[in-house]
Formats: sequence, structure tokens, C-alpha cells
Amino acid sequence: MTASSRPPLHPGFRLIGEADGELFDFILQPGESRAGASSDNDLVIRIAGVSDRHALLGIDADGMWLRDLGSKNGTFVNGQRVEDSRVRVGDIVCIGPVSLRLVAIDAEDAAIAVEGRDPVAPKKPNPQRWSRSKTPTGTDTP
Repeated sequence: MTASSRPPLHPGFRLIGEADGELFDFILQPGESRAGASSDNDLVIRIAGVSDRHALLGIDADGMWLRDLGSKNGTFVNGQRVEDSRVRVGDIVCIGPVSLRLVAIDAEDAAIAVEGRDPVAPKKPNPQRWSRSKTPTGTDTP
């Protein structure tokens, strides 16, 4: 397929935030992603106050939606507790105590991120987590 015959690209999305000294940067793919403290989630957030299976996020033709999965500390959009909600670029999503801003990724950048994935990837994607960790001495490690 040539570049001129490709269907138009839709922008991608990412959630970016920080909590308890950890940085989070999650690239959201079309379809559903589960967020929570358990390592079997698509978006792993190991922070006190985040339930094992906290929320379900989805990317569809209309953008992003969010559903709380019965979490103890709640799921919020722009400070309002929600069960189900649409999320727009610039909105602040709180998964328990963790605040994440939804930002758009340029359509071409989103395509490169998807194309760059390992073609022999496992059925269930590896959890995404980008953080700065602390060493036993309390110093930051990259």
C-alpha cells in the first residue's frame, strides 16, 4: 500500500502524569485497555490507592472513554467522580490518587508507534510503565 492509498490517520492518545515521584506515560492503542495496580493490566499503576483492576479505558472512532471497575478510591474526570465518561484532549483523568492528562499524538507519530511494535508480540501486550525508581539508598536511578 502506497502512502497516497492509505486511509487517513486518526490521532493517537497518551496519558501522562506523575504520582509519588513516579512518572507515567501511557500510549493508548485503539480498543480497550485495563488500568490498575495488578501486573496483568495493560496500564500498570502501582501506587497506594489504585485498585488491582481499577478502570477500563477505550479508544474508538469518537476518541477516548473511561469506565470505573468498582474501584475503592474512584475514577475521576476533571475532578468529578465517574462510572462511565467520555474524555477529551486536555482532560485530567484520576485513577485513584494518580492524575493523568490526556494528550493527542500526531497521527503520523501514532502510526510510527504502532508500526514499531514487535511483529511477533505476545497476544496480551506487555504492561506499559515508565518510571523513575528509587535505589535502596534513596537516590534516583534513570
